[in-house]
Parts: sequence; C-alpha cells; structure tokens
Amino acid sequence: MFLRAFFSFFVSSSTAILNKVERKYYLLCGCCGMVTSLAYSSASDYVSAPMASLLACIALTVISQLLGHLVERPSLIFTISGIMPIVPGSLLFKTFNALAENDYNQSLSYGAQAILVGVSIALGFFFNESFAAILGQFRHKKG
Repeated sequence: MFLRAFFSFFVSSSTAILNKVERKYYLLCGCCGMVTSLAYSSASDYVSAPMASLLACIALTVISQLLGHLVERPSLIFTISGIMPIVPGSLLFKTFNALAENDYNQSLSYGAQAILVGVSIALGFFFNESFAAILGQFRHKKG
C-alpha cells in the first residue's frame, strides 16, 4: 500500500509538470495523489472499486479545496494531478485484452467496472465544483 502511495506521488507530480503547474506546487500535487491513492487502497479493502474510487475522489476534493484555499490557487490544479492514480487504465486494458481473447463475459465485467469507476471520478469532480461553489458563496456572504 505504501509503495503504491510512493509511486502515486511521482505520477501526480509528473502530471503537474506536464500540465505546467508552477514549480513550487509540485510537492503539493504529489501529496494530493498520495492521499488519493491511500484513500483508494484503504477503501478498496472494504468496498467495491467504483465505491472506493468515489470515496478517494471525495478525499481528494477535501484536500484539494483545502490546499487551494491555503495557497490561494484554484483547487483544480491539485485535483487534476491527484486524480491520476485512480484512473481506470488497467481495467480498460483488461477489457480489451478479454475482447481480443473472445472472452466476452469477462470483457463485459471489466468494462462495466471501468465505466463505473469513470462515473465515480466524474462524480468526484462534480463534488469538487459543488463544494467550491458553496465555499465561494459562503466567503462572499462573509466578506
């Protein structure tokens, strides 16, 4: 689990580099990916992969909003980098591999899981934007 988190840090930091995030935020972007990976690994022991992805996205939403507020930058730079460790690339590979082997039942199973994980990630982004809008309204009324 910790080895996965370690490599997730580098995946997220590399994504920040590719997205041309300011250099001083590479470490924070990597930490977001690490938190997401740890949340996913912890949750996947108890729930299904789509639900674990949703819980990891919610954890990412909280941490990225917090970091966005602390460094006064959009939370999206942390969210985009932090989401990379749970993108369902391996499930899509397994889906097309099963299709190539004419194992349609297994392909359908993997494909459905990949779609559900993708929907969970989309819901995570929806929660992120909703949370940001609620915080924005709260700050506007307070100020």
